[in-house]
Amino acid sequence: MSGINKGVQACVNDKLQREVIFIPCGAHSSNLAVKYACDCSTQFISLFYLLQELYNYFTGSAKRHHILREKLNASEFGLLVKNLAETRWTASFTSLHAVDVSFDQIIENLTYISEQLTDKEAIHQAICLKRKLLFFEIMSLLLFMINVTRVTYALTAHLQGKELDIITVIDVISNSLKLLQHMRNDDNTMINMIERTIRRAVAFDIYVDAEFDRLHRPRQRSRRIDNNPSTAVNLSRNEYYTGLMRQVLDQLYSVYNDYYNTVNNKLRPFHNVTPACVTQFSLNDAERLCSIIPGLSYRSLVLTDFELLRPVISSYTTINEIITYLKTVGHPYPRASLVYNFLITLP
Repeated sequence: MSGINKGVQACVNDKLQREVIFIPCGAHSSNLAVKYACDCSTQFISLFYLLQELYNYFTGSAKRHHILREKLNASEFGLLVKNLAETRWTASFTSLHAVDVSFDQIIENLTYISEQLTDKEAIHQAICLKRKLLFFEIMSLLLFMINVTRVTYALTAHLQGKELDIITVIDVISNSLKLLQHMRNDDNTMINMIERTIRRAVAFDIYVDAEFDRLHRPRQRSRRIDNNPSTAVNLSRNEYYTGLMRQVLDQLYSVYNDYYNTVNNKLRPFHNVTPACVTQFSLNDAERLCSIIPGLSYRSLVLTDFELLRPVISSYTTINEIITYLKTVGHPYPRASLVYNFLITLP
């Protein structure tokens, strides 16, 4: 609907005979960023399919759900498995977190079902789910995705805040980009997560090296494809899994950075009306605002309003605080009020 050629955005521009600032929804863009990042590799797709299978398996039967609930109630930190909503990817964090916290209880529950129940189909599903869960690859990617979605969950929740203004969005996304970049370049943390997963896997008698060799052993290519197959790169376990982790982080960074650039470019004329930069507000800024905001005229009067308000604006930290102040003082600064009201009502 928001297409620049035939969407609502284009229709509004044609109707008003001017360009209307359009900014995509931040929370929706964040959800899409997580979705695309999780689809960048078949390993991560398999992980989220498994999470949904677990949820469907336990919630598809009142008896199985009751057995799981009893196991979790007997533990100190158990959490029920959560649904993985396709349209609300903030749910990915809660789903991952629930499986991680209740991992031991889920394995015990699947073992109990496979040994005690008489329903052959339920037993077969329990055995298959347990086998999938007790893969080192699944366990390591589960731990990694919890750390990643913790960041995206916090960002998306922040973008959905009722009191959040569009200028603050730029700072929030900028800080998130820095954090993602730090995670991407932090090899030690990635390797520590892998080592932590190895210790957890050993407790379940998982032979990590044997599994990795079976799934990702180097296969020599035919000489018809590669004249010198002996020079092929053989990745170690740590190199392979850190590479997978970087794929997700790179995809997330790319999508969030594109959105950040879009918002930043669209709102560049409003940069100097923020509390941190209002001292730099100039006549040129006033002229650009007059060309964007309907009903705003006389750039010199716009500049005068901001010059008079400069000490007050500088004392606040958010746009909402400035608007609250302008409402309390009435209408002595009509042009500044128009600018800030336009800013918080951007689509």
